Amino acid sequence: MNKYERQCLLEAYGWRADTTFDLLHAGENETYVVDTVHMKYALRRYRPGRYTGEQVRSEVAWVDMLHTFMHVPRIVRNKAGDAVSCCHTSTENILYVVSEFVSGETILHPTASHYRTLGHIMRCLHDSADLISAKVSSNWAGWNRPQYDLQYIVEAPLYSLLAFDVLTDEDKRRCMNIAAQLKKKPTLARRCVYSTWREKYPNVWTLKRCGTTQKRALDDIWGGWNQRFVYQVSSRFYV
Repeated sequence: MNKYERQCLLEAYGWRADTTFDLLHAGENETYVVDTVHMKYALRRYRPGRYTGEQVRSEVAWVDMLHTFMHVPRIVRNKAGDAVSCCHTSTENILYVVSEFVSGETILHPTASHYRTLGHIMRCLHDSADLISAKVSSNWAGWNRPQYDLQYIVEAPLYSLLAFDVLTDEDKRRCMNIAAQLKKKPTLARRCVYSTWREKYPNVWTLKRCGTTQKRALDDIWGGWNQRFVYQVSSRFYV
């Protein structure tokens, strides 16, 4: 993070000059641990040009609503009362969101109990999303998410999987069969269904239902705030 961005954030949140910003994770977005004189925060720096301000605010809206059902890190507003901060440069606008920092646990050898806990957390997350979907209005800010078509949610992940040498021929056949079945579903374009493929877990191609229409609503809201390992992040969202 350069000095100009750092100064923008110090002014936006009223932090002192001795505040430190330590990079915790760098991926599509960057996550920093912000250490102030009083407490620590988690700062997400969004990749410039990836999302609009409205789309980032929709992510925040989901996190805010989840507090009714789950314990999640609370969003920290800036001095203007906005959950999303912006640093304007000569070439781009950079968006940031700050939340509470919650120390995670590094689990090097997860057990069956850990996986059951993770499954319970994810089930609770998606059940909560269904309840939120039924509660909010059609013009709720949380619906301002990017829309995804078959190319994005089926074909692109399939090409990535087929190009991965670790997969066996049987694995690839299973992926192709799943993709073919998804393309035949008439309601796919109207459901919040999306595929997740991670290099870290090439054998996993999961389908998650978020309970919304035409929007990808829960892609990043549970991860990235204090991100190191998937279980570490998820284990902080408990019921």
